[in-house]
Amino acid sequence: MYIKFLGHEKLIYPIKDNDFIKVIFQEMNLIIKKNYENYQIKNKLSSLKKSSSENRENNFNHFFLD
Repeated sequence: MYIKFLGHEKLIYPIKDNDFIKVIFQEMNLIIKKNYENYQIKNKLSSLKKSSSENRENNFNHFFLD
């Protein structure tokens, strides 16, 4: 219900993974070049739900600029 509201208010919108990665790297500078290049090799995002590591949040945080 909240997601529909956020979409209606144009606060969120659907975006493809490739476009999302480009935005957070090129426009927002939120990830480093190494992580951008790793994404380009894999050509997919990894789900945190599928991570079995107890440190998954920490690993996620390391993906962004330190």
